[in-house]
Amino acid sequence: MKVRTMNVSLTPRLARHVQAQLGGEFGNASEYIRDLLRRDMLAKQEASLAPLSRRDLAAIAAQTKDDPVFEQMARHSAAVSRKAWS
Repeated sequence: MKVRTMNVSLTPRLARHVQAQLGGEFGNASEYIRDLLRRDMLAKQEASLAPLSRRDLAAIAAQTKDDPVFEQMARHSAAVSRKAWS
């Protein structure tokens, strides 16, 4: 996978927040921002899958089994769907 570099301008408040996240789970600002982007992508995918049936979710999971983001999304959506159906 080719990695692209992007520059992002942050307000001082946002920059302090990012810095406060470093050292524990995240070693640098890029790791933290990538995690936020993955979570955002996952949330948007989950929202779009909410009306799908269990069968639809299983089909999606099978088609995206090699993609960890979609695999996690499908597992979570299936759990949410099971709660809604019970």
